[in-house]
Amino acid sequence: DLPRDIAGEIHSYKYADDGSILAVANTTTACHAIMQKACDYLHNWCSKWRPAINCSKNKTESIIMTSKDSQTTIVPNLKIGCKVVQYVDKTKVLGVIFDKDLKFEHQAKAILRNCWFAWHRLSANTTRKKGVNSVTLSVLFKTAVLTKLLYAAPIWLNKNISVFSDLMSRVLLKINGAQLHIPKGVAEVIANIPPLDLSLEIMTIKFCLKGLTSDNEMKAFILQIEDTPDHPYYLHTVWLRQYIATKSKLQSYRAINLHEIASKDLCYTQETMKNYEHDKWDNHIKNSELCHFIGKDSYISKQDLEKVKTQNITTFPLIHRSYKRRETSDIFDFVHGRCLLFNKYKVALGKTADGRCQDCGLCEDTSSHKMFDCIAFDGITRVNLLNNLFHVNDVDKYPLYVLFGESDLKKSFKEHVNFILHMTVSSDGYKG
Repeated sequence: DLPRDIAGEIHSYKYADDGSILAVANTTTACHAIMQKACDYLHNWCSKWRPAINCSKNKTESIIMTSKDSQTTIVPNLKIGCKVVQYVDKTKVLGVIFDKDLKFEHQAKAILRNCWFAWHRLSANTTRKKGVNSVTLSVLFKTAVLTKLLYAAPIWLNKNISVFSDLMSRVLLKINGAQLHIPKGVAEVIANIPPLDLSLEIMTIKFCLKGLTSDNEMKAFILQIEDTPDHPYYLHTVWLRQYIATKSKLQSYRAINLHEIASKDLCYTQETMKNYEHDKWDNHIKNSELCHFIGKDSYISKQDLEKVKTQNITTFPLIHRSYKRRETSDIFDFVHGRCLLFNKYKVALGKTADGRCQDCGLCEDTSSHKMFDCIAFDGITRVNLLNNLFHVNDVDKYPLYVLFGESDLKKSFKEHVNFILHMTVSSDGYKG
């Protein structure tokens, strides 16, 4: 119910007891004139109905946002009656800190600080050998930390995603119980935590789908972005069209026009979005050749090998949630192989001068060599070693895993096909 002469030049937003007014014009002076009219009307309305406006800092503020090409113009402070509304460089609206350049750097730093605090409280009492196991720690991270990080993420995260690289690295290191940093893609699959940029993409797709099916103003805004390739949020519409193309089984997203999409194609379920996320993550891993594993939670026979090979990499958990913290850390040491159990990484840290296998003395000491190639464990000795190491009673049936390797998928599959899930480091030759 703002004055008609400025109703077409401003936008008002309200949520609970918070309200915001946005004025857009070609010059700063014109914006100031529009906003002052709105403030005058607001003062008259409050004088009539007796509510009080708090114009102190962090309660009622004004901020000027300009483009790079705009000239800086000094304008007087806005006034509501006799109260002055101060200009600020940053302000918080519904939990998001907006700055005058729309870089959202202050928002990223505030979220990073909150995430570090929450993560420290969750993991302070967890080490490699005691505390919460990896599966539970991963769930806690997704529930208590990742939700904080992804709040309003489509608005601010894309420009500041690098700010969280150190946080994510340390989170993955803690969850996996690793002694040394391992490749990021490998660590994410072990911990069952999708890459942050993929989580942002999924969150953005959901946001855009809801926007297109809500009010006309939001729908028009998204359609306008699609027609403006230079827009800062144009990538959001690309992600949306890629999702719709995949859902419609089209070869290219470029044929998708959001203006022509039917309402039924904009609906989604939690299962549909989760499958899309796993497919995207799975394709990224296969294309980058970071890791290759296939797993199921139940025992399978060797005859089912080809069927299991078609499963998604990221769909199944690597270990069962009943494992203890010490067991999960030891298992993951053999999965990624970057630990002090193997001379290859002792050499890197200066703890030994010889990187050869401590048992056969012929090849480089790695997890793959120990389990599958070392001649010191050939024949019955190797079978006994694997049975003792992995606690397997029936060697004809086992959970199949094709684990991490730097080679191509076919070679990696061949090298690691005998790797068995249920293992606890118990052999004297692996104590290091």
